[in-house]
Amino acid sequence: MQDPPRIRDFAHQPDADDIDWLRGDDETPNGLDSRGAPIELVTIAKSPEESSGESTSVHDGSRQEPRTGEQIPPGVPSLAPIIDQDEPGFDERRKVNRVLEWYHIFFISLSGTLGVGLYVQGGSILRLGGPYVLLSSFLGLGILAWAVMQGVAEMLCLWPISGALTEFVKSFVDEDLGTAVGLAYWFSYTAGFAAVTMTLADEVAFWSADPYLKAFLLLSGIPISMVGLNTLGVQVYAWIEFIGGTAKLLFIFGIIISTLGTIIERSKNGESVTSRWHGSHFDASATKTQAFAFFMSFRIAAFAFVGIEITAATALEAKASTRQVAHGVPEEDQAMPVETKRVVPITRLKRPATKIPIVVGCVYILAAFMIALGVDSTDPCLPAQPWTLPTATPVATCSSTKSNSAFVFAAQSVNWKHFPDVITAFIVFTAFSAANTQLYVGSRTLFSLARTSHSAWGKLGRTTRTRLVPLSAVLATSILIPFPFLSYLSKSPKEVIFDVLNTTSSLLCVIVWLCECIAFIRFFYCMKRHQVKLNDEPISTFDPPFDRFFRGTRKYPWVSHGQSSHPFMTFFALGGCLFILIIANFACLWSGFDWRPFLSSFLAPILFVLVFFYLKLRRGLPYKDWTWLVPLDHYTRDLVPILRRLQDIREKSILAESEERAPVAQDPDVEALPWWRRKLNDLF
Repeated sequence: MQDPPRIRDFAHQPDADDIDWLRGDDETPNGLDSRGAPIELVTIAKSPEESSGESTSVHDGSRQEPRTGEQIPPGVPSLAPIIDQDEPGFDERRKVNRVLEWYHIFFISLSGTLGVGLYVQGGSILRLGGPYVLLSSFLGLGILAWAVMQGVAEMLCLWPISGALTEFVKSFVDEDLGTAVGLAYWFSYTAGFAAVTMTLADEVAFWSADPYLKAFLLLSGIPISMVGLNTLGVQVYAWIEFIGGTAKLLFIFGIIISTLGTIIERSKNGESVTSRWHGSHFDASATKTQAFAFFMSFRIAAFAFVGIEITAATALEAKASTRQVAHGVPEEDQAMPVETKRVVPITRLKRPATKIPIVVGCVYILAAFMIALGVDSTDPCLPAQPWTLPTATPVATCSSTKSNSAFVFAAQSVNWKHFPDVITAFIVFTAFSAANTQLYVGSRTLFSLARTSHSAWGKLGRTTRTRLVPLSAVLATSILIPFPFLSYLSKSPKEVIFDVLNTTSSLLCVIVWLCECIAFIRFFYCMKRHQVKLNDEPISTFDPPFDRFFRGTRKYPWVSHGQSSHPFMTFFALGGCLFILIIANFACLWSGFDWRPFLSSFLAPILFVLVFFYLKLRRGLPYKDWTWLVPLDHYTRDLVPILRRLQDIREKSILAESEERAPVAQDPDVEALPWWRRKLNDLF
């Protein structure tokens, strides 16, 4: 088929601010596209009535040059190059510092995951269903988290890009669903930040119930210090989390060992090691059977595993080394200089992405076993569900409880001076570190969403001039800072609010996991369908090459475990997410309807569906024209544009090291402003 007639468009020649990859951000020689071919900006000739005086050299990115020997589908003109109209011109205020090493990312992810979910939710599950339910829920969530990260880590190894979780769903499932995933992920950490700070305030009350001290810590100490730490720059934050994450890991092993010590101490006093193990126990005031408690426990335990995907959020600021790849020349034959080389970014996200679920799962299972042995599940002081069945018989009430942590209960069972205070201090530090990381992750997620927006909310995608911190996004993520003051309420409404916050946070994160599983499954089978054409591509058309199913010398970055020929682990993860969202979520209503568990269980899914349909409606299309899945059937028309787009996002996000460290040029008009106006301009 002959291409439609093409003419050069001399009326509008793009400049350096219009096309990022002509500016040389990725050190691609000017005049060459990402494949090393000469760039010829062209436009399709339009009839006079169609012409509007604007250049048509930019199209929607869904039509590409065909590969050699491949026919263009009818009605699809050949255009080159592809320019994303939605991408704003280069803005110095959208730069970030890419300084995070793999060990920074590992401990940031660890700090965000090892939070209060273990210390508080562990005791809650123990009271709800007993030791077997506690162990099975943490074991099941640990396996599920590992399975989810298999697919996410494989895609991250290919495209370590900003807003990775959003972009993966946009590219392989649906664009509006990807935006909804980004918003859900942001609100998950915003709600989690509020829930953790509420827990932090309650744990501080172990030492003093003075309302003035509590108000000082809530108002002045905790939230302001967290926002302040997140404005110091990612370099400072990274080392704070590296030190804090290391300390947190040592603390939790210290708590596990000390809990084992309390068990040994009680056995010396004549108490049997298994005397507190009540296998058939369940909380009759919250559920009718232990089987119901088993299903309900997964919904509660999910909060403890929120954060295993934080590696994807840190890709925005991950340090990237580069290597040059010559077009059409194998890497092993590139000793001689080649004039047309492309700089390819390399980020080391595989190690933290694949190891965090294993570390967290092992720590949680070991800690849950210690809780099951060291704490009596019939203790009325353990945290209960915020509702009571109307037909339930009255249970014993706790006369004096100062902590919600099961480890503090174990420490109080022996006469070790100041030991409960030490455990509480560890938990307070852990909660502070987790909340600080949740503020970081939420702000970077919101920044990535707003970074390419032309609307007013695009200001959330700007960074400060000096430290390159997305301060507006940090402040927006801390919008629920006043919520911890609700801890002044009486016990019942406070427990309901906390349950709604942490359940909303965990279920929104599970929804994000579910969408990432769908994205990977579609990516996997798309790669498998087009594997012959992908293997036939020149060596540097895509880097790294998509030779996933090639049995020879494979250069594919990483093949996830158990998924060499079929995505078995991701299908398992998909089923696990659906199990939590449907079966485990409904289990709290099986013993009778109550508005409190209904609100906490279904607020997150309802919000997500409403946002998704709002994004569909704002397109202004009739329902019959809505699209639900990105087409991936045709290689040239469907798949190649997606792969090139993701590759372009990756390469454009890598600035030369000298450019990253170069000071931002000051605007003369800004310099003439008063000092306080200059400071505000620097921040916002």
